[in-house]
Amino acid sequence: MRDLDAPGGTFTHWLIRDLDANTRRLSAGARPPGAVEGRDSFGRTGYSGPCPPHGDRPHHYVLTVYATDRRPPLAPSTSPGVSPDDLLRALTGRYGR
Repeated sequence: MRDLDAPGGTFTHWLIRDLDANTRRLSAGARPPGAVEGRDSFGRTGYSGPCPPHGDRPHHYVLTVYATDRRPPLAPSTSPGVSPDDLLRALTGRYGR
């Protein structure tokens, strides 16, 4: 989940991987079973909700889902803390990014 209008540029509020293909909903405040959370732009693992600065400028939040036929080459599923850049690099090439 990214904020495209953050003052410092795109800001990642949540990164999650290894989400089961049969997942149909995400519950507020809960990590889906088996999923692994990565680092957000605060440098923390997990979800950091939107909190835009005061002002008239609207913020647009984007959720992006990548479906692949196999896991991208990352640290083992049990290793949390992958950054958004790590994930995008792992998706480059074979996955058409």
